[in-house]
Amino acid sequence: MENQTYSAGTLRQVQAHMNHIIKLLGMENIAVKMPPRARSKGELAKAAGVSLVTFNEWLRSPRVKDALQEMGAYDGQRVYSPRQVEFICDMYGIVFD
Repeated sequence: MENQTYSAGTLRQVQAHMNHIIKLLGMENIAVKMPPRARSKGELAKAAGVSLVTFNEWLRSPRVKDALQEMGAYDGQRVYSPRQVEFICDMYGIVFD
């Protein structure tokens, strides 16, 4: 089976459908997503459980770098906008407590 990649928008649509199914089944949704806010690279790396060096390597992957640049990111950026944070968190499964 090939690895599939999905956009953040597609993943949000899937989450919306899952939330609807959970509600229809009368189940509780135990994960509550907080609204994104601006975060530093250090905060994101810590939440991901990796070193800043590893986190920077992740951000240098062509797919991530291109997507972030489309959102206005630039080389040497230390703090990411809420939109950029949401993308990074969706991409790497980062969850803030």
